[in-house]
Amino acid sequence: MNDFDQVWKRIEALEGETFRQIRGGEFTYEMVGTTMKLDRTNQNLPWSQFEQAFEHIAEERPRRRQRAK
Repeated sequence: MNDFDQVWKRIEALEGETFRQIRGGEFTYEMVGTTMKLDRTNQNLPWSQFEQAFEHIAEERPRRRQRAK
C-alpha cells in the first residue's frame, strides 16, 4: 500500500464526521464510490483530484527542505 492509499483510507474512514472551517462553518461529506460529496455545496471531489493534490505536496516537500538548509 502506498502513502496515498493510506491517506485515502483515512478520508473514507472519516465519512460523516463534522469538520469545522476556519471561519466557523461546519461540513460533513459522504463517499459515493470514489467521489466525496460535500453537504454544503453541489461540488463533488473525485479521487483523482485528491491524488493530484497529494502528488503535488509530495513534490514540494524536498524543495522546502532544500530551501530550509
